[in-house]
Amino acid sequence: MIQLEAHICDQRRSYRVTFATEAQAIQFVQARSSTHVVTEIEEDGGFDYDAYPKLCDLLYPTCEHGMTGACYGSQHYYFDEEEQARGMLNGY
Repeated sequence: MIQLEAHICDQRRSYRVTFATEAQAIQFVQARSSTHVVTEIEEDGGFDYDAYPKLCDLLYPTCEHGMTGACYGSQHYYFDEEEQARGMLNGY
């Protein structure tokens, strides 16, 4: 069983949904991707990532380096213009 929380962005409210199969969960997430943010419900222990790899890839996309989908290029994480001007790379 897969339990997810669907947040309706323009209404600022959420609801829980439960699915019997990974395919059902993926279809739900894809159909609502323009209006909802869907996350796993971690307080119940979440779901087994190994059992639902396609859903995991959809909910937690990664960059080509295998890191978070919020990748900003070869350094992966954004650093501001002031850090760039001082020659700093990602705060170092």
